[in-house]
Amino acid sequence: MNISILTPDSMRPNLAAMKISAWHKAQGDHVEINMPLMPADFTYASMLFNWTDEPMADMYGGPRYPESKLDPEMEVIKPDYDLYPNMDYSLGYTYRACPRTCDFCIVPQQDNSETHHSIWEFHNPKFNKICLMNNNTLADPQWRDTFQEIIDANLIITQDHGYDARLITDESAEYMSRIKWDGLIHLAWDFPEHKGEVLTGLKRLLRCRVKNLMVYVLIGNDTTHKENIYRVLRLKSLGIDSFAMPMDKLDPYQKRFARWVNHKAIFKAVKWENYK
Repeated sequence: MNISILTPDSMRPNLAAMKISAWHKAQGDHVEINMPLMPADFTYASMLFNWTDEPMADMYGGPRYPESKLDPEMEVIKPDYDLYPNMDYSLGYTYRACPRTCDFCIVPQQDNSETHHSIWEFHNPKFNKICLMNNNTLADPQWRDTFQEIIDANLIITQDHGYDARLITDESAEYMSRIKWDGLIHLAWDFPEHKGEVLTGLKRLLRCRVKNLMVYVLIGNDTTHKENIYRVLRLKSLGIDSFAMPMDKLDPYQKRFARWVNHKAIFKAVKWENYK
Protein backbone atom coordinates (compact mmCIF):
# COMPACT_ATOMS: atom_id res chain seq x y z
CA MET A 1 0.00 0.00 0.00
CA ASN A 2 0.99 3.63 -0.56
CA ILE A 3 0.53 5.66 2.62
CA SER A 4 0.48 9.47 2.66
CA ILE A 5 0.93 11.46 5.88
CA LEU A 6 0.17 15.19 5.91
CA THR A 7 1.35 17.57 8.65
CA PRO A 8 0.46 21.00 7.18
CA ASP A 9 1.06 23.06 10.33
CA SER A 10 3.90 21.13 12.00
CA MET A 11 7.11 23.14 11.92
CA ARG A 12 9.02 20.38 13.71
CA PRO A 13 9.07 16.58 13.43
CA ASN A 14 5.63 15.14 14.14
CA LEU A 15 5.64 12.23 16.58
CA ALA A 16 2.30 10.80 15.48
CA ALA A 17 3.45 10.80 11.86
CA MET A 18 6.66 9.01 12.88
CA LYS A 19 4.74 6.29 14.69
CA ILE A 20 2.24 5.85 11.86
CA SER A 21 5.13 5.58 9.43
CA ALA A 22 6.96 3.02 11.57
CA TRP A 23 3.87 0.83 11.85
CA HIS A 24 3.08 0.91 8.12
CA LYS A 25 6.67 0.26 7.09
CA ALA A 26 6.63 -2.79 9.38
CA GLN A 27 3.67 -4.03 7.30
CA GLY A 28 5.68 -3.54 4.11
CA ASP A 29 3.90 -0.36 3.03
CA HIS A 30 5.47 2.62 1.25
CA VAL A 31 5.20 5.90 3.21
CA GLU A 32 5.60 9.50 2.09
CA ILE A 33 5.16 12.64 4.18
CA ASN A 34 3.73 15.95 2.97
CA MET A 35 3.31 14.85 -0.65
CA PRO A 36 -0.35 15.88 -1.10
CA LEU A 37 -0.47 15.00 -4.80
CA MET A 38 0.96 11.51 -4.36
CA PRO A 39 -1.53 8.76 -5.28
CA ALA A 40 -2.21 7.00 -1.99
CA ASP A 41 -4.27 4.08 -0.76
CA PHE A 42 -4.75 5.78 2.61
CA THR A 43 -4.00 9.30 3.86
CA TYR A 44 -3.49 10.54 7.42
CA ALA A 45 -3.49 14.20 8.51
CA SER A 46 -2.08 15.42 11.83
CA MET A 47 -3.30 18.93 12.68
CA LEU A 48 -2.25 21.37 15.38
CA PHE A 49 -4.35 24.50 14.89
CA ASN A 50 -8.03 25.17 14.23
CA TRP A 51 -7.24 27.85 11.65
CA THR A 52 -5.21 25.54 9.39
CA ASP A 53 -7.03 24.52 6.22
CA GLU A 54 -7.99 20.87 6.50
CA PRO A 55 -6.40 18.76 3.74
CA MET A 56 -8.13 15.84 2.07
CA ALA A 57 -7.46 12.77 4.20
CA ASP A 58 -9.01 9.50 5.32
CA MET A 59 -8.15 10.03 8.98
CA TYR A 60 -7.48 13.17 11.03
CA GLY A 61 -5.70 13.49 14.37
CA GLY A 62 -3.44 15.70 16.43
CA PRO A 63 -4.11 18.40 19.06
CA ARG A 64 -6.88 19.87 16.87
CA TYR A 65 -8.79 16.64 17.45
CA PRO A 66 -8.25 15.85 21.17
CA GLU A 67 -10.60 12.87 21.02
CA SER A 68 -8.55 11.21 18.28
CA LYS A 69 -6.01 8.58 19.36
CA LEU A 70 -3.53 6.38 17.54
CA ASP A 71 -4.36 2.69 17.44
CA PRO A 72 -2.77 0.95 20.46
CA GLU A 73 -0.29 -0.98 18.30
CA MET A 74 0.83 2.28 16.68
CA GLU A 75 1.07 4.09 20.01
CA VAL A 76 3.65 1.72 21.45
CA ILE A 77 5.86 1.43 18.37
CA LYS A 78 9.26 3.13 18.21
CA PRO A 79 9.12 6.25 16.00
CA ASP A 80 10.44 6.18 12.44
CA TYR A 81 13.36 8.60 12.62
CA ASP A 82 14.10 8.06 8.93
CA LEU A 83 10.99 10.10 8.17
CA TYR A 84 13.00 13.22 9.09
CA PRO A 85 16.57 12.64 7.81
CA ASN A 86 17.93 15.87 9.34
CA MET A 87 16.61 15.13 12.81
CA ASP A 88 19.32 14.94 15.49
CA TYR A 89 17.33 14.11 18.64
CA SER A 90 14.93 11.50 19.99
CA LEU A 91 11.30 12.44 20.49
CA GLY A 92 8.63 11.01 22.77
CA TYR A 93 6.74 10.91 26.05
CA THR A 94 7.61 9.39 29.38
CA TYR A 95 4.34 10.74 30.89
CA ARG A 96 1.37 12.28 29.10
CA ALA A 97 -0.98 13.30 31.90
CA CYS A 98 -1.23 16.66 33.68
CA PRO A 99 -3.20 17.25 36.90
CA ARG A 100 -3.88 20.90 36.04
CA THR A 101 -7.22 22.00 34.55
CA CYS A 102 -6.23 25.33 33.00
CA ASP A 103 -9.14 26.76 31.01
CA PHE A 104 -6.93 27.90 28.11
CA CYS A 105 -5.20 24.53 27.62
CA ILE A 106 -6.29 21.63 25.42
CA VAL A 107 -4.50 18.97 27.48
CA PRO A 108 -7.37 18.45 29.99
CA GLN A 109 -9.59 17.50 27.03
CA GLN A 110 -7.25 14.75 25.83
CA ASP A 111 -7.82 12.16 28.57
CA ASN A 112 -4.12 11.37 28.61
CA SER A 113 -2.72 8.22 30.18
CA GLU A 114 -0.98 8.32 33.58
CA THR A 115 1.30 5.43 32.59
CA HIS A 116 5.03 6.00 33.03
CA HIS A 117 7.33 5.07 30.13
CA SER A 118 11.08 4.63 29.87
CA ILE A 119 13.00 6.85 27.47
CA TRP A 120 14.27 3.65 25.86
CA GLU A 121 10.83 3.01 24.40
CA PHE A 122 11.48 5.85 21.93
CA HIS A 123 15.11 6.97 22.28
CA ASN A 124 17.42 6.28 19.35
CA PRO A 125 20.94 5.59 20.70
CA LYS A 126 22.52 7.26 17.67
CA PHE A 127 21.40 10.64 19.08
CA ASN A 128 22.90 12.42 22.09
CA LYS A 129 19.86 14.68 22.46
CA ILE A 130 16.32 13.96 23.60
CA CYS A 131 13.10 15.99 23.47
CA LEU A 132 10.48 15.17 26.08
CA MET A 133 6.96 16.03 24.92
CA ASN A 134 5.53 15.47 28.40
CA ASN A 135 2.73 17.79 29.44
CA ASN A 136 3.91 17.78 33.06
CA THR A 137 7.03 15.71 33.75
CA LEU A 138 7.14 16.50 37.46
CA ALA A 139 3.55 15.30 37.97
CA ASP A 140 4.79 11.79 37.13
CA PRO A 141 5.39 9.84 40.38
CA GLN A 142 8.37 8.26 38.57
CA TRP A 143 9.96 11.52 37.37
CA ARG A 144 13.20 10.51 39.12
CA ASP A 145 13.48 7.49 36.81
CA THR A 146 13.15 9.73 33.75
CA PHE A 147 15.84 12.15 34.89
CA GLN A 148 18.15 9.34 36.03
CA GLU A 149 17.88 7.57 32.68
CA ILE A 150 18.80 10.81 30.91
CA ILE A 151 21.73 11.43 33.27
CA ASP A 152 23.02 7.85 33.01
CA ALA A 153 22.85 7.97 29.20
CA ASN A 154 24.68 11.34 29.22
CA LEU A 155 21.93 12.89 27.09
CA ILE A 156 21.14 16.54 26.45
CA ILE A 157 17.53 17.71 26.78
CA THR A 158 16.53 19.88 23.83
CA GLN A 159 13.32 21.72 22.91
CA ASP A 160 11.57 20.40 26.00
CA HIS A 161 7.93 21.24 26.62
CA GLY A 162 8.48 22.89 29.97
CA TYR A 163 8.26 22.26 33.68
CA ASP A 164 5.67 23.08 36.33
CA ALA A 165 7.34 25.57 38.65
CA ARG A 166 4.81 24.79 41.38
CA LEU A 167 6.03 21.18 41.54
CA ILE A 168 9.75 21.94 41.80
CA THR A 169 11.20 20.69 45.06
CA ASP A 170 14.74 20.87 46.38
CA GLU A 171 15.21 17.31 45.13
CA SER A 172 13.91 17.87 41.59
CA ALA A 173 15.91 21.10 41.33
CA GLU A 174 19.05 19.15 42.25
CA TYR A 175 18.26 16.56 39.56
CA MET A 176 17.73 19.31 36.99
CA SER A 177 21.10 20.83 37.92
CA ARG A 178 22.76 17.55 36.91
CA ILE A 179 21.19 17.46 33.46
CA LYS A 180 22.67 18.97 30.32
CA TRP A 181 20.33 21.39 28.56
CA ASP A 182 20.34 22.63 24.99
CA GLY A 183 18.74 26.08 25.06
CA LEU A 184 16.24 27.47 27.52
CA ILE A 185 14.39 25.66 30.30
CA HIS A 186 10.75 26.66 29.96
CA LEU A 187 8.38 27.29 32.86
CA ALA A 188 5.19 29.33 33.27
CA TRP A 189 3.51 31.81 35.59
CA ASP A 190 0.00 31.86 34.19
CA PHE A 191 -2.01 32.94 37.22
CA PRO A 192 -0.94 35.83 39.52
CA GLU A 193 -2.38 34.04 42.56
CA HIS A 194 0.26 31.30 42.18
CA LYS A 195 2.96 33.80 43.07
CA GLY A 196 4.20 32.00 46.19
CA GLU A 197 4.45 28.52 44.64
CA VAL A 198 5.99 29.73 41.37
CA LEU A 199 8.62 31.96 43.00
CA THR A 200 9.52 29.25 45.51
CA GLY A 201 10.11 26.77 42.70
CA LEU A 202 12.16 29.23 40.66
CA LYS A 203 14.31 30.15 43.65
CA ARG A 204 15.03 26.48 44.26
CA LEU A 205 16.33 26.19 40.70
CA LEU A 206 18.46 29.29 41.13
CA ARG A 207 19.94 27.97 44.39
CA CYS A 208 20.96 24.82 42.48
CA ARG A 209 22.51 27.04 39.80
CA VAL A 210 20.15 25.88 37.08
CA LYS A 211 20.63 28.46 34.34
CA ASN A 212 18.88 29.62 31.15
CA LEU A 213 15.42 29.80 32.71
CA MET A 214 12.60 31.36 30.72
CA VAL A 215 9.09 31.86 32.10
CA TYR A 216 5.96 32.25 29.99
CA VAL A 217 3.65 34.90 31.43
CA LEU A 218 0.03 34.64 30.29
CA ILE A 219 -1.75 37.99 29.91
CA GLY A 220 -5.33 38.80 29.03
CA ASN A 221 -6.80 35.81 30.87
CA ASP A 222 -8.65 37.89 33.46
CA THR A 223 -5.46 39.59 34.64
CA THR A 224 -4.94 43.29 35.30
CA HIS A 225 -2.12 45.45 33.99
CA LYS A 226 -0.81 45.71 37.55
CA GLU A 227 -0.63 41.91 37.80
CA ASN A 228 1.03 41.65 34.39
CA ILE A 229 3.66 44.26 35.14
CA TYR A 230 4.39 42.79 38.58
CA ARG A 231 5.10 39.31 37.21
CA VAL A 232 7.51 40.35 34.46
CA LEU A 233 9.37 42.81 36.70
CA ARG A 234 9.57 40.31 39.55
CA LEU A 235 11.12 37.76 37.20
CA LYS A 236 13.49 40.43 35.89
CA SER A 237 14.62 41.14 39.46
CA LEU A 238 15.58 37.46 39.78
CA GLY A 239 17.57 37.57 36.55
CA ILE A 240 15.02 35.35 34.77
CA ASP A 241 13.73 36.09 31.27
CA SER A 242 9.98 36.30 30.77
CA PHE A 243 7.95 35.85 27.61
CA ALA A 244 4.50 37.46 27.51
CA MET A 245 1.78 35.28 25.96
CA PRO A 246 -1.33 37.28 25.00
CA MET A 247 -4.68 35.49 25.09
CA ASP A 248 -5.99 37.86 22.40
CA LYS A 249 -3.26 38.71 19.90
CA LEU A 250 -5.54 41.32 18.28
CA ASP A 251 -6.05 43.29 21.49
CA PRO A 252 -3.95 46.51 21.20
CA TYR A 253 -2.84 46.49 24.85
CA GLN A 254 -1.85 42.81 24.87
CA LYS A 255 0.04 43.20 21.57
CA ARG A 256 1.91 46.25 22.86
CA PHE A 257 2.72 44.70 26.23
CA ALA A 258 4.00 41.50 24.60
CA ARG A 259 6.18 43.46 22.18
CA TRP A 260 7.71 45.38 25.09
CA VAL A 261 8.42 42.30 27.21
CA ASN A 262 9.56 40.00 24.42
CA HIS A 263 12.02 42.43 22.85
CA LYS A 264 14.75 41.83 25.41
CA ALA A 265 16.97 44.80 24.61
CA ILE A 266 14.03 47.19 24.93
CA PHE A 267 12.63 45.47 28.02
CA LYS A 268 15.94 45.78 29.83
CA ALA A 269 16.45 49.43 28.90
CA VAL A 270 13.00 51.04 28.73
CA LYS A 271 10.33 51.32 31.41
CA TRP A 272 6.75 50.50 30.43
CA GLU A 273 5.60 54.09 30.98
CA ASN A 274 8.25 55.27 28.50
CA TYR A 275 7.60 52.57 25.90
CA LYS A 276 6.07 53.80 22.63
